[in-house]
Amino acid sequence: MKEIDKITMNTNKVQAMNESRMRKVNMDIRGTMLGVSQAGALANASTVSPFLNMSSTLLTGIGDIAKNKYFEG
Repeated sequence: MKEIDKITMNTNKVQAMNESRMRKVNMDIRGTMLGVSQAGALANASTVSPFLNMSSTLLTGIGDIAKNKYFEG
């Protein structure tokens, strides 16, 4: 009976160590994915031009005003 208990305890210890390793691997993968996501977001943010954004908004606003004036007059 002692031998069975030793084997059971050893098996439980090995399982616990493997679960701990898997948790670490999963955390490493999540961290890598978040790092990739952050790098992509920063790359996308750096390509946005405030001037182009402002000018397209301005042109849209002017188009709306001109359309309203055209249909009123």
